[in-house]
Amino acid sequence: MNGEERAICPWCRKESEVSFAKEKSDCAHIVVRRCSECGHVVSAYLDEKKDVLEKVRTFPTRGAI
Repeated sequence: MNGEERAICPWCRKESEVSFAKEKSDCAHIVVRRCSECGHVVSAYLDEKKDVLEKVRTFPTRGAI
């Protein structure tokens, strides 16, 4: 998923190309968008379909209310 788009970087405030790259962290594969001017991360998100939010949103119940 390597691609390019133009955006205003929140770090350097310049309009530049934002590159997409897949990276592997210790826990998962992530997609990272970086500014081509300053190299800072503009966004990063999981590239895998996992039940992360289901585990976060699930609370144990003690019975019917």
